[in-house]
Order: sequence, then C-alpha cells, then structure tokens
Amino acid sequence: MLSGLLMAGAWSTTNAQFEDLDAALARNSGLVGVQLVLAEQPRGLRMLVNAAERGDRLAQYNLGVAYSQGRVTGRPAPKAALGWYRRAAAQGHASAAYNAGVLFSNGAIGAVDLERATQWMRWAADMRHAAASRWLARRDR
Repeated sequence: MLSGLLMAGAWSTTNAQFEDLDAALARNSGLVGVQLVLAEQPRGLRMLVNAAERGDRLAQYNLGVAYSQGRVTGRPAPKAALGWYRRAAAQGHASAAYNAGVLFSNGAIGAVDLERATQWMRWAADMRHAAASRWLARRDR
C-alpha cells in the first residue's frame, strides 16, 4: 500500500509509482494522500495540480488541504485552498464544502463570515457530512 511505503520511507520517484495518481488519491484521500504526492516536490505537486485541473475531485480536495496547511507555499494559503475546495464541492465532495465553511467561520479568508460559513455548512450537511450537521445544530441553538 502506498501509505505504508511513505511511512516506511521507501517512496521513490519512478514513473511507475506515479502512473496511477487517481487510484493513490482515492485510497489516500486526505492528509496521507497529500503527503504522498507532495513528498515528491515539485514533480508531485505538478501531478496533483494536473489531476485537479483535469477535474479530479479528490485531487482538488487534497490540493485544498495542502494549501490550507501550508504544504504548498510554506504557510497557509486559505484563498487558494478555498478555490480548490469550491471545485471539489461542486462535484459533490462533502468534506471540501465543510472545509470551505470552516475557512469562513474562523476568519481565515478575512473577517469571520458566519453567513457564508452557514451556507457552506448547509451544503456539506446536505451531502451528509456529520461534522457540518453538528456545526449547524450548535449554530441554531
């Protein structure tokens, strides 16, 4: 498994290991997937961006996570993250919609904007995202 290779430090830059990026992202969507691809910077980042630009919603989500955590620019880039979260959420990625809501609820995009955060959280909850539903329940109290 790719995450096992990464954790063991056995990951290397061969074309064969990068051929099935979509499958790697599907198995490792989230932080491990981001670490897996970004471990091979700048080539891994290019591949992740290419997959995201082709419309791969997992790549879009993972790129949003990478920007949110500062793994691309060396510091968090919430506006760039939001752009990728929007694209992934438009394709039905609930966690992307939730993460966009978090960016607005904590003021990462500028001033705290609970109206926009609520819109994103409703969208995520409509896609059955449990944490978004809890956030909305707390907000409605």
